[in-house]
Amino acid sequence: AVLPANVPAWMEQQTGNSSNYVGLRFNPLMWPEGRFRGKGMADETGKAMFRQAGQLGLPVAFMTFTGLGTFRSEIAELME
Repeated sequence: AVLPANVPAWMEQQTGNSSNYVGLRFNPLMWPEGRFRGKGMADETGKAMFRQAGQLGLPVAFMTFTGLGTFRSEIAELME
């Protein structure tokens, strides 16, 4: 897991100077805190990743395979 304070450096390391990265995908079912515990994608790491993606100009996609409504509150919180 990436700690919130380490997200900017981690994402810079992952994307580097490569033009191969065109976006970031969040899969809420794979989030470490799990779907029914804690804040899921809207935890501090998720917020840091979402913020950093914006700063890098990367669009974010949400892989809501079980339905958008299930994760609506997490997505809304990330966008605040």
